[in-house]
Amino acid sequence: YRCGGCRRVLRHRDEAHVLIDEFGDGRQLTLDDLIQVPRVRSLAVYNVGSQGPIRQRLATFDDYVESRFDPSRPLGEALPDGFVNQDLQRLTFVDGRFDLVTSSHVMEHVPDPWVAFSEIARVLRPGGRMIFSVPAPFPLPDVSVARAEVRDGEVVHHAEPRYHSSPEGEPSLVFTDFGADLLERLHGLGFDTRIRRPHLQIQQAVRNLVIVGCRRAPEAHT
Repeated sequence: YRCGGCRRVLRHRDEAHVLIDEFGDGRQLTLDDLIQVPRVRSLAVYNVGSQGPIRQRLATFDDYVESRFDPSRPLGEALPDGFVNQDLQRLTFVDGRFDLVTSSHVMEHVPDPWVAFSEIARVLRPGGRMIFSVPAPFPLPDVSVARAEVRDGEVVHHAEPRYHSSPEGEPSLVFTDFGADLLERLHGLGFDTRIRRPHLQIQQAVRNLVIVGCRRAPEAHT
């Protein structure tokens, strides 16, 4: 099910569809069309990851940051390959720094994704969007399950270890299987959220899950 034009798989095409729907004005059919819109190009974007067609397009923006995590280097340090060293659980960016945060099959590999989501909420401005994809069964289970956690610097497994291949070709441990409670938990962290599955009619795409989280404005206190 690769696209006849761009040759991208359904997962990447789902992510592109969602970006077009969220930031377009109904006159863009492709991601290449979308990134030519001045209003869109002015967005401050943070992409978590190092590969994929979404990253390649967004990287042309003037205010674009991408990161990977090297635990041996100081957080916030510029890495030789153009990335910034960031731990999603301890981001070094100031509050409200970005309009858009994106990731593709990353959050399931974060030891504590709920802390990471809270940090993403912090660095998004009110009205900013977090758009990310994660693998998930269909239908979703009721509750997210921690397959592993880091305790006192050691990985403790609660289920048989499962690994995905990282962009570097190394095995990357899955820490969390997300469930339908993801939306409610993200709401509690300051997001209005919804699930998108643009290619749900194709059986092979039922495991493609794209989440859109819009950062709510902080509640006023009297």
